[in-house]
Amino acid sequence: MDTEHRPRGSYQPRRQASRRSWGGAFVGLAVAAFALPTLANGGHDDHGDGPRTATVLEIGSAMAGTVSAGDVDVFRFDLVGQAAVVIRTSGPNDTSGELTDSAGMSLATDEDSGSGDNFSISQDLAGGIYYVHVSGMGDYAIDVRVGADQADLHGDTLESATLLRLLSDADLAAVSPQALLMTSGRIGPTADDVDLFRVDIPYSGTDVVMRGAGGANVNGSLVDSSDMAVASDSGSGNFRIATTLAAGIYYLKVTAAEPGAYRVLAQGSGGDDHSAAEDRDSDGDGVIDSRDAFPNDASESEDRDANGVGDNAHPIAATYMYDSAFADDASSVSYSGQTARQLLIVNMKSEIGNLTELVGMEDLLRARVSFYMTGEGVDDTPHGFTVAGGEPVKPGPTYGDVSTGKNLGSKTAGQDKAEHVLGGEFFGWDALAGGSMPIDLVNHYIDSLITEATDGNTPLISTVGGDVSLDAVFVDAHGRDYQQLMQKFLGGAVAFSQGTADYLSTNWHEYLTQIDGKDYTGAEHKFDEAFGYYGAARNMNEYTDDEAAAKSGRDGWQYGYHDTDGDGTIDLRSEFVFGHAQNCAKRDRGSNGMTDFSMEAMNAFLLGRQIVGNAASAGSLGAEAEAALDEQIKVATVTWEKCIAATVVHYINDVMGDMDGFEDGSFADLDNFKNLAKHWGEMKGFALGLQFSPFSPFRDGSVDGITVDSLKEVLSLMGDAPVLADGSQGGVMPSGGASEAVMDYTDALLQARDLLEKAYGFDHDVVMNW
Repeated sequence: MDTEHRPRGSYQPRRQASRRSWGGAFVGLAVAAFALPTLANGGHDDHGDGPRTATVLEIGSAMAGTVSAGDVDVFRFDLVGQAAVVIRTSGPNDTSGELTDSAGMSLATDEDSGSGDNFSISQDLAGGIYYVHVSGMGDYAIDVRVGADQADLHGDTLESATLLRLLSDADLAAVSPQALLMTSGRIGPTADDVDLFRVDIPYSGTDVVMRGAGGANVNGSLVDSSDMAVASDSGSGNFRIATTLAAGIYYLKVTAAEPGAYRVLAQGSGGDDHSAAEDRDSDGDGVIDSRDAFPNDASESEDRDANGVGDNAHPIAATYMYDSAFADDASSVSYSGQTARQLLIVNMKSEIGNLTELVGMEDLLRARVSFYMTGEGVDDTPHGFTVAGGEPVKPGPTYGDVSTGKNLGSKTAGQDKAEHVLGGEFFGWDALAGGSMPIDLVNHYIDSLITEATDGNTPLISTVGGDVSLDAVFVDAHGRDYQQLMQKFLGGAVAFSQGTADYLSTNWHEYLTQIDGKDYTGAEHKFDEAFGYYGAARNMNEYTDDEAAAKSGRDGWQYGYHDTDGDGTIDLRSEFVFGHAQNCAKRDRGSNGMTDFSMEAMNAFLLGRQIVGNAASAGSLGAEAEAALDEQIKVATVTWEKCIAATVVHYINDVMGDMDGFEDGSFADLDNFKNLAKHWGEMKGFALGLQFSPFSPFRDGSVDGITVDSLKEVLSLMGDAPVLADGSQGGVMPSGGASEAVMDYTDALLQARDLLEKAYGFDHDVVMNW
């Protein structure tokens, strides 16, 4: 399924295989090796006669068979979830069919409801293992199909991944053919579909082989629980991945160039010594005791918020709405200050975009731009924010109605707390003096912008049609777009920095008491503030990526907001998708279904906030709950950062595309120059923000060969200005020719892109497509 057009729905637990359907094996049954039976006439039967010898039938693919008097062909098919199923035969001969469940209970029979004398059985079935018994006389073909809207058999995200049993050598030795142990799947209805399988590795040092089979010629990519690449294989045939893994949860992503059916199998051996008791499944729910939070309760297997109650009895919230532990009918969610700063960032961009040349009016223009940084008089100033569909918005009309006393300057990294400039070093803009802070770069941008807008000079841009006057005062002659640089940099230095280095880096135990006069604890408020800086609507998982990106979609959703409470106004605190959250959706749209950053980040925020809310009710945060919270914070922050990095990649690609438009040392036209400046400003502005999270792969040592110096290299390769059509960069002409300088800069950008691909484990084809 293409995630670009897929409604996300509610936050669901990862699928756990039932006792009947775990990886295609019979859990708890001893299965002996067997040989194909021999017919009374001495010929060999082409398909087994019972469940233990059944032929695995791939959903969506036909299989040939032959039956004779007294012969019964038995086929097995697996359903991951509920589906409307049609089982039928075709051909010139007479067939009868019976559908049974895994316990042998007859569910339906038919003789001639299909074409000619063929049977056809239609049935609504729950997930599980099923068998089709075919009898009659002669040749036939059989297929099993599900409804078109149910053709995606396996989840497309980490959260909806199908559990794939890790088979032992003994499992494989006990059953022949091994196809009986393989899990069936289908890429479709289009080649954009991605099927995800979860594989639990309980012991470090486990040697694992994962492989595909069938006619679809599937590719496989293995990632860890943070969606970081581990191994992959693709080519002309089906994938085979062989690797050694540490204990943990992993995910296998299956894709194919064309739609079609396939089978998949995971085999593991070796690893740390362990007893057979650890592999026991006491409650028979398909989850071994060592991985089961409730080993003696078949109705529960997970407790992701670590509150001692299973996720089925106490589900994880599907929307970012949490009741107060201290007041009846009150919400504990509050982040209006972050909404106000989202508005300040958006409106500062608009203010800069509306500037015109005003010679000698430096003080006036500086006051207009600096207002957003200082917040002087902000409470009484109308925010003027409008939405594309024209609906009224709230709170308003002033910034003070949203939240009082807010500005951007005091929350720029290093201004509130020096430690938010991580490692005591801000880097990435060579023109700044050593020891400069992020606010110094903001002031540098404002100074440069004011100069451009008040010096009375209009740059001339050399195009193939002649010199053209530049009509945007926020762009300088060297291709630096200060509107884009300012907005994108503040998104990192304010929103991303505050969200990750401040609020999500909280010592939660210090903030578990109720704030005086409020309906929430300090811990709840700090987590909410991080979510507010991320910018998602509270029901983000109900948006498609098109809708969250404000590109298209359902009426009332297509502009990146929705009147969810139906009051006729758009609440900017809960019903609008801002900044970073919108960019996550944009990158998901461009990944051809290979990423779902939006859902992964949102689900981590939802689960993390539930843990914090549980702590508010309990008055304490236990060790298991704290570990679960730390895990979700890691997922949320790294996924958030991946969205920023993916956006940098997107603009690297755009900048290279703009340079392709150069002709003989000139720009194709004025738009070619302005697009280059815009895309370069977005690229550089976003990239500068990657230094503000302590959870970054550039800082935590999680990727071999990637350090903070790697990020410095990325920013250095980009430079402080783009290379223009004449080969100059920042006003410095090249030592060689223009085309050589452009090619060198293209190579530098490709190096930067490769570093980002490695650091974040991005798929190379997705990187090329972004």
